[in-house]
Amino acid sequence: TSGLQGDPKSGGRLCPKGAAAAKHVYSAYRLKAPLIKENGRFRKATWDEALDRVVEGIKSIEQGKLGYMRGNDWANSIHEALFDHLGCPKTTHRPMCDNANRMANEKNLNDKRPWINYQESDYILHFGMNELASSYSQRKTAQLRSALKRGVKLVVFDPRLCETAKAGTEWIPIKPDTDAAVALGMAYVIMKEELYDKEFVENWTHGFEEFKKRVMGDEDGVARTPEWAGKICGVPSETIERIAREFAMAKHKGCISWTGLAQSPNGMYGTAAIQALNGLCGTFDAPGGPALPFKRKLKPVWGEGQEKPAATDAPKLNKFGIWSGWAPAYLLEDVEAGKLKGMINYFGDPVLSWGNQEAITKAIEMMDFKASIEAYMCNTAVLCDVILPDATWLEQSQVKADWLYEAFIAYYAEVVKPMYDSKPMWLITKELANRLGLGKYFPWDNIEEAERNQLAGTPWSYDELKEKGFIITDESEYYKYKKWGSFNVPDGYGSSGKTSTGKYNFLNTVAEEKGIDPLPDYKEPDLDLAPDDEYPFIFGNFRIFEHEHSSTFSNVQLMKIHGTNPLWINMLDAQELGIEEDDKVRLRSPWGEVEIKAKPTWGIMRGVLASGGGFGHIRGLEGDPKFPQFGGVNTPGIMKPNCTENVGGTPLFKYIKTRIEKI
Repeated sequence: TSGLQGDPKSGGRLCPKGAAAAKHVYSAYRLKAPLIKENGRFRKATWDEALDRVVEGIKSIEQGKLGYMRGNDWANSIHEALFDHLGCPKTTHRPMCDNANRMANEKNLNDKRPWINYQESDYILHFGMNELASSYSQRKTAQLRSALKRGVKLVVFDPRLCETAKAGTEWIPIKPDTDAAVALGMAYVIMKEELYDKEFVENWTHGFEEFKKRVMGDEDGVARTPEWAGKICGVPSETIERIAREFAMAKHKGCISWTGLAQSPNGMYGTAAIQALNGLCGTFDAPGGPALPFKRKLKPVWGEGQEKPAATDAPKLNKFGIWSGWAPAYLLEDVEAGKLKGMINYFGDPVLSWGNQEAITKAIEMMDFKASIEAYMCNTAVLCDVILPDATWLEQSQVKADWLYEAFIAYYAEVVKPMYDSKPMWLITKELANRLGLGKYFPWDNIEEAERNQLAGTPWSYDELKEKGFIITDESEYYKYKKWGSFNVPDGYGSSGKTSTGKYNFLNTVAEEKGIDPLPDYKEPDLDLAPDDEYPFIFGNFRIFEHEHSSTFSNVQLMKIHGTNPLWINMLDAQELGIEEDDKVRLRSPWGEVEIKAKPTWGIMRGVLASGGGFGHIRGLEGDPKFPQFGGVNTPGIMKPNCTENVGGTPLFKYIKTRIEKI
């Protein structure tokens, strides 16, 4: 297996997951046939039996109370159209991942993730982002490593010495969820010493005066000084001042954050505070700064003479400060309230990824009907009434508009025909639609027909795309907003967000409309979430380079590289508790407990615990007694039930108060 040379996303490089793709497709733990549960046990079924049973289940649930979980975006416009037509509340990976970040970036900028152009950077700040282990792109990580070799300064604020912090110039340990305080302390220095880009601020930002009043203390009498910040975050005020000056005075710079902030109580406000540093220094779309995303809009998969089914209004189950929708962490509350009575789960493991494991399991068990469409037997599938075997990502194709500096169209090829008795999701959708009397809306005999529709009438050839694997539609540019006359993309292009002013917003106009605080700030977490004498540690999970959320744990090649997830604990904390390497410990929160092996290390700050996420499968390699060396624990499953940050509904995987004791 090798990378596609010239590919604008990967740069022709493969991560371990791509290199192990064959072991994913040919794993012995693949689901090989449809399964129906009878008398508490699964039996093999034909596709006709299984599809009929799913349709029966769909029809048995009243409209608006059958949830659809779309965990994969493979041909998503097709399967989403069916469940949107049925009026199903829908959730995706988004509210579990970085929705809090989006509530800042998609309202203040034009997109959720304005990636930094590392090729030109000479000074980079990372907050809550482990680029080298969880990057969107191998091309981007290669550029970061290259920048480090030529001498760029990379400063990483993180409670843990992650891979990126280890490779960087300076690691600054920071208390979890206090990134906003650091950023505001830096903003104070930059504004007080007038180190900001006055021309950019005057012409391309909104709400600067309001932001300045808050930071300087004119609004509430509390100046967000480095000294104020240091008492909150544990970073010396002198360090905050120094980094602020270095960043502001560097020629080509940028700062960025990701899920390390999103999955904590201050997610939206912390993200806004960090992006405000880019706003002050005018780094957006500048050399070495965060680039404004843009990508071409493709045509629908429904071509001439074909009709897309009309969407039916679906209830928004959960409402937050800005976002409304189905927030997965509230599943038990929603089921107990009668808002949800069934679920179709496509490519995802809610039990291991939606919040408190006991609560999510109970909620699924309470449902009248549940079905999973999966390539592997995940923990959620075990609880379902029907399982439909999905094709893996190498057994189906898709066409997708994308962006990474350049705008491009990507073709994901079907490398292997669907194995065993599996089927791709677009075909499963078509067969469900036929049984529901909706077949006319899904007319394609093969996926290529739908993919060709996406490029019909555009300047780009489907045959050329299929041959090359990608077509670059627009080269990367600096300062695109000057050409556009706005931070928003022009007609014919897409991005995930939009700024109502056409400028960078220090003041979040949507938050203002919703009646919540619209300015960046640090806010104390609720008392029931904050550490205390009984639960003095904060636990947070982290991404592992060799694994993709909870979906790769039956790949033997990857498990040989990273087969378990010990609990990181500071060496001094471990000594005080009498804990040594590989000791079995009990990690306990007010809402649950797990047993796990300890890993004392100097690479994490005191008072903080951490472990890799995605582990805890009861089937597959982790559950196979023949391989006792493989397996871990779903540590974030002990978080508070029915609880998220309060702006975007993101679970608090990185902020769980805990205690630890040696067993």
